[in-house]
Amino acid sequence: MNEARERLYDILIATAFLLLMSIYRQYSLINYGSLDSLRPFIMYATYVLLMVWWASGIIDKVTSDILKQCLLVIDLMMFVWVTVRLLQDTVLVGNVAALRWTGYIILYEALFIPHAGLYAALALGRNSMKKYNRRMRWTNLVTGIFTILALTDRFHHFIFYIDPSEPQPNTIYHPNIGFYLLIAWALLLVIGRVGIIFMRNSSYGGDSLRMRLFPFTEVVLLLIFAVPYILSNFVVKYEIIEFTVGVFFIDAIFWELCSITGLVPTNTNYEEVFKNSSLSMQILDKSGKVVVASDNSRPIGRITFEELAKEGTILRDMNTELHIHEFDNNYLVWEKDIRDLNDIIADLKATNTLLESESDLLNEELRVSGEKDNIATKNEIYDTLSTEIEPSLYLLKTLISYRKTETDKKVLYKKIIIIGLYIKRRLNLRLIHLETGKLSAEDVRISIEDMMNNARKCGIPASLSFSVAGEHDPNYYIYAFDVIENIMENEHFDIEEMTVLFLDDASCEIRIKKEIPRHKWLGLTEEYATSIEDEKNGYAVYLREEVMV
Repeated sequence: MNEARERLYDILIATAFLLLMSIYRQYSLINYGSLDSLRPFIMYATYVLLMVWWASGIIDKVTSDILKQCLLVIDLMMFVWVTVRLLQDTVLVGNVAALRWTGYIILYEALFIPHAGLYAALALGRNSMKKYNRRMRWTNLVTGIFTILALTDRFHHFIFYIDPSEPQPNTIYHPNIGFYLLIAWALLLVIGRVGIIFMRNSSYGGDSLRMRLFPFTEVVLLLIFAVPYILSNFVVKYEIIEFTVGVFFIDAIFWELCSITGLVPTNTNYEEVFKNSSLSMQILDKSGKVVVASDNSRPIGRITFEELAKEGTILRDMNTELHIHEFDNNYLVWEKDIRDLNDIIADLKATNTLLESESDLLNEELRVSGEKDNIATKNEIYDTLSTEIEPSLYLLKTLISYRKTETDKKVLYKKIIIIGLYIKRRLNLRLIHLETGKLSAEDVRISIEDMMNNARKCGIPASLSFSVAGEHDPNYYIYAFDVIENIMENEHFDIEEMTVLFLDDASCEIRIKKEIPRHKWLGLTEEYATSIEDEKNGYAVYLREEVMV
């Protein structure tokens, strides 16, 4: 017999028990009246027993803490009412004022139980109700207004009216328009609750449309049960089940049936799963005490449990692994048979010798292939570098060829030194870029600073201000480096003063002082945003890290 069927049988037994005791109550009222002094206590014990049965089911089965709290509040409010009813039938008999005031408590139950049920529906699948607490303020306001009207009914009689023909005071309640509005609001809260459950299970793709429509059965049952009372102004002579208790019972059975059909997530401790499982598994609490275990599970010692909780997986013996998973302040521990895995490992070890020679040959082939690829990559890099610096190499060779014919060899050697240093530093920057895929600002600064130092040694007043941090486009850095060299080359290395400024945003300013500049023949590619502006006794070249399309 599965868990759902057992719970359904429990509901049927509880229903039969309530009907049986209600029949006894009706029989006692008709035949004995007030002479049966035990009747209020017997009925109270019946109701409390059913409420305790429902509360134990809520505590044991409902998984959501918020939903559990909402349902327990509903159960507690039902308990408060039946307790007040017991006091009315025993202690408060003859005290008309007290009976009338305590009678208003049923109005609070009619408001607060559906209201708590609405929050319970909103709690399905939720860990927090903060968002809904804000959205549902208007429902709290309406319920609060009806509560105030009920408390102050003696001043306005909006809920119950007074019949002047009746002797006063009395305990006869004549429903007024406010009472029916209150009942309509309570019914609206119930409809809202079942609507939320319907929409939630529709979005999760329930088993069938019939199952998703199941929550609306509570609305139908409440209407069928309440219509005879409403038509008779809630004054009836015969009733098998007391109206209030009947409404309570329908509400409790609704939540129980929702949990049985899976519309409300529950936890049944998986007793049958563990009992019939072929796996060795058990649930332990935080201290290592067994909560539930399969029949073939073996006890776990304290030291083993602490090590398992720390490591997650440990070897119990040569053929068994212990695994652990934490959930809801408990641990699920299970054993895993690794004999097949050990056999596979043994087979792998046996064949390892046979594979060693093939492995060595494959490693050698991979090494040769890797070296071949490495050489090809290096050749590709060298070809790229050779292509980029080919004009500078040609210029360097040309200058060197002039060493025998040049009259001013000192100027010639300065030019050769500057071009040689440029080629060296540019190759270094490009190699770093090709190998790492990036170029740091510090590498660029060192290269330009070296070039400025060399220019100063060759008689060119040159200075550098570099405040760039972080990484930028490597090609932009190299382009700026090329522009600096291109300016010196096109000015025939005859510059009165050169100032290079690299700003925070990586923009570059190159200021040249020369009486007759030759910047019109710079031949800049303008790959990046580049502009040249004339200045007094010179010009300025501006670069930005903005690729020009």
